[in-house]
Amino acid sequence: MTGVVGIILMGGTGNRFGSDVPKQFHRLSGKKIYLHTLEKFLNTQLFEEILLVTHENWMETVQSDLTAYQDHPIRVVLGGSSRQESSLFGLLSCPPNTHTVVIHDSVRPFISEEIIKKMLNTPSLMALSIPAFPHLTQLSILKMERALILSRLVKSIIGGKHPKVLLIPSSLKHT
Repeated sequence: MTGVVGIILMGGTGNRFGSDVPKQFHRLSGKKIYLHTLEKFLNTQLFEEILLVTHENWMETVQSDLTAYQDHPIRVVLGGSSRQESSLFGLLSCPPNTHTVVIHDSVRPFISEEIIKKMLNTPSLMALSIPAFPHLTQLSILKMERALILSRLVKSIIGGKHPKVLLIPSSLKHT
C-alpha cells in the first residue's frame, strides 16, 4: 500500500540475553529470528517499504542476509542508542508520502499476519493503534503512555491530518 511503512527495530546488543550475538540473530527453526518477523510483514503485502533499524555493528550482516529478499522493498537503517532513538531514526527515514507506520520488535516473530492486517484497518482518525490483549501488565500500560507521546511526535515528523503509528508493544502478555 502506498504510504504504509513497516519499521522493525533490531538494535539490541544482546547484553541482557547474555550473548555476544544479539537475540535477533540467533536461529529459530534454522532461520534468524528477525527474518521470521520480516517475513510476517512481507507476507501481508501491505507495506510500501519495510525499514530494518539495526545497530551499526550488524549493518553488514543484515545487508548480506537480505540478498535472498532483493525483490522486496526493504531498507536497512542505522539505529540509535535506545529503542526510542531507533524508533525516531526509523520514522525520520520514512518516505515523504508516509501516512501510516507499523513499529515492531524484531525478536517478536510470533506476531500474526492477521494482527498486522487488523491494525492497518483501524479507522483513519486514530493516531495510534495498539492491539489489546487480556491481562496487560503495568509495564505495558506505561509503554502505551510513552507510545502516545511518540504518536504526537510522528504527527510533527510525517505531518498530514491523521497519520497513524501502529505500535506492537514488546511487553504485552497474551494468555
